[in-house]
Amino acid sequence: MTWPPRMRWGRWRLTRDHKALEYRLRKPAGEVYYVLLSDCRTRDGALMWITHLACKPWMTDADLGCFVRALIDLHGRLERIEEEA
Repeated sequence: MTWPPRMRWGRWRLTRDHKALEYRLRKPAGEVYYVLLSDCRTRDGALMWITHLACKPWMTDADLGCFVRALIDLHGRLERIEEEA
């Protein structure tokens, strides 16, 4: 089985090493925002990041929804990260 089944969720992308999600901001051009998957392996960690991103002025509702979808899709990987820790 190849992993992951998806690499992109809207403007969110899984990094090549599969350790983080990255989001390329529109302004300033080229700036990248990273969220480590290891920070999202618990419900509290995931909720903290969702809340943190929701407060960012540049985060759209659609992009936040894509972040949540990525966490759902990557759930199995998040469990493996916890086992590796």
